[in-house]
Amino acid sequence: MKKSIDIVLNSKKAKILANRSAVDCAQDKSQVGSYLESFKIDTRIVSHHFEAHVIGYGGWVWEIIMSRPHLSKELIIYSTNLVAGKDSIVPPVWVPWVDRILPSDVQTWDALAYKPNDTNLVHSGLPRTDITDIEKLALWRTRVISPIGKNATIKRWLKSRVGSRSKTKKIAKNICINCGYFVPLSGQLGQGFGACSNAFSPNDGSVVSINNGCGSHSETSVPLGVKYISKGKLFFQDNDLEMKL
Repeated sequence: MKKSIDIVLNSKKAKILANRSAVDCAQDKSQVGSYLESFKIDTRIVSHHFEAHVIGYGGWVWEIIMSRPHLSKELIIYSTNLVAGKDSIVPPVWVPWVDRILPSDVQTWDALAYKPNDTNLVHSGLPRTDITDIEKLALWRTRVISPIGKNATIKRWLKSRVGSRSKTKKIAKNICINCGYFVPLSGQLGQGFGACSNAFSPNDGSVVSINNGCGSHSETSVPLGVKYISKGKLFFQDNDLEMKL
């Protein structure tokens, strides 16, 4: 049910006064259009709306907030503003930088803001039931990765280029866990991930899943004497080509 509006504040005289206030606020009287509607804000406080013909502000309206003293018919204008209407184009809700930044936005020289309530971390001194003996050796750190952080890490790594569904895994015959260059991680993450130490692997120096793989496996099936086998696009070695200039 629509709130009843004060008769005095919704009178013709009040609307004329509101129109004058909008024209005074606008740069030109042509920017103030037809009267739209009025709303009750509170007791003896009403908001009047007029069309706004301002370039770049499609759908916006002029809002004039008006009131009157108790037992008085004197009209008082509180404010006159250009505000967004129902069909106007407005920017999205502002999100703090710390909440909208993505890992891909960060460079090696960037310094992130400290997050005291990071759910991916827990204070190292708190009692934990899932902590391993190896992880207990690192309790001098203020915070360590939390179970939430571990689960998020596992999901993120499995979906990345070093996960079990990577492109190199699809063409590889052997998997990382059987490779001599595979160095398992410690703790719970070591059950599914390790680091690659093969200089000839595209994943050298990166964390890889135990089910990942590449053509540089230590136990490769390529016969001795064959330097490499390409399973990608056809290519030529320039030392096998004769060129005439």
